[in-house]
Amino acid sequence: MTFPRETAEQARRRILEMCQDHIRSVLDALREACILINAYQNGDENLVLQHYASVMGHVEKAWDVKRAIMREVAEFGELLIARDDFINLSAEINEIAD
Repeated sequence: MTFPRETAEQARRRILEMCQDHIRSVLDALREACILINAYQNGDENLVLQHYASVMGHVEKAWDVKRAIMREVAEFGELLIARDDFINLSAEINEIAD
């Protein structure tokens, strides 16, 4: 009877790792946004466009990771005790990116 418990723990760890990836993507987007602002202040249009593309890439990656988190939570939902906490965490992280 320990198999479902181990599966739930493994799913929880995997979802937590995905949340960490989600946070990393958002932080990378924020770092690029700061660099973008500095490039804008310096008047370097090419650099602004490059950093804007990079920011958008990180935001897209964050959305992809959020979708993956939602899929994992839906798949292992009945085994996870705090599935709504994962959903709320992911939503809050995505608000930062927005």
